[in-house]
Amino acid sequence: MKTTALENRSRLSIREKGQYVLAFFLVASMLFFVGLPVFLLFFFGVLTYFIWKAFSSEPHGGARNIFEFYLVANEILRRDDRNWFGFEIRKAIAMEQTLVSEQPCPPLIYFALGALYQKAGEHDAAIDHLSRLDESTGELEGSIMIPTPKLEEYVRILRKIERSPVDAPLTHAAVRNLERMRKNRAADMLDLSRSIVGSLAAGELMSDERDAETETQEKQTYSFAEFAQNRKAKIDPEATTERRTISEVLHDIYDDAAH
Repeated sequence: MKTTALENRSRLSIREKGQYVLAFFLVASMLFFVGLPVFLLFFFGVLTYFIWKAFSSEPHGGARNIFEFYLVANEILRRDDRNWFGFEIRKAIAMEQTLVSEQPCPPLIYFALGALYQKAGEHDAAIDHLSRLDESTGELEGSIMIPTPKLEEYVRILRKIERSPVDAPLTHAAVRNLERMRKNRAADMLDLSRSIVGSLAAGELMSDERDAETETQEKQTYSFAEFAQNRKAKIDPEATTERRTISEVLHDIYDDAAH
């Protein structure tokens, strides 16, 4: 399988580090032989390392990370027989959640994140991201006139991949597949999430109505029973008194006769 430009970049970075280390040791050896003190060699070595680190390292969350996210998102979203764990989807979402806060950002990120949220069952978040692709929101590529430096770098890398797909075949395929899904399925996916959220909301409303109806019926039943008891007490006052046994009644009768 061919490697992507991102993979080639990682290998090139390792090779460059080895070359820098070798060059440093050669220069340090020459300075040591001409009599430069060891502590100065150590000082210049540490200083050179930090200078090289500052100028050679890429900023965290750079535009290249977007394409790495596309690779992962495309792998999860494409229709195949593989089952993905929830934490795998969450890790993919976490890769680009921070980028959405930077405006403007590529609209394809909104689609990929929205699709991943829907696959994870988080339909409110899916609606929030997929709805931004609507033309009325002005989030499409043609409406972005003032880019950020990161967006300019993203576009530069994207056009380079599009002009020479053989340099990054997997990345190019991932971008094309996501764009195709966005064009053909974004509207249907948005409608699906909205219908699910609407159904859940309707189900909760019906449940609340049933609870209220049950409570009302219980109150009516209690009121009727209380009314019936009070009505009986008014009609037959002796009904509320304690019933007497036969022996007690006969005892009273004999007592009356004796008197």
